[in-house]
Amino acid sequence: SRIAEIFATHPRLAGQKLGVMGFSRGGNVALEVCLDRVRGFLKPQVAFSACALYYPFPIQHRREKSAVPIHILHGEED
Repeated sequence: SRIAEIFATHPRLAGQKLGVMGFSRGGNVALEVCLDRVRGFLKPQVAFSACALYYPFPIQHRREKSAVPIHILHGEED
């Protein structure tokens, strides 16, 4: 995304340490940009190094690879 590119190329930020975080449906979007199949479409300086999902909508259980550490937080009975 354009915002990620701005952060990744900003002179006061370390682009290689850029993470992504999402809440609810945004958590699903954050997950998608951290998967290897999507990372191939991003510019190298925009690739995220960490991913955090907070209460994402139900994620389909699928086996996909990610070189990025993914942290998912959700409640059992919210």
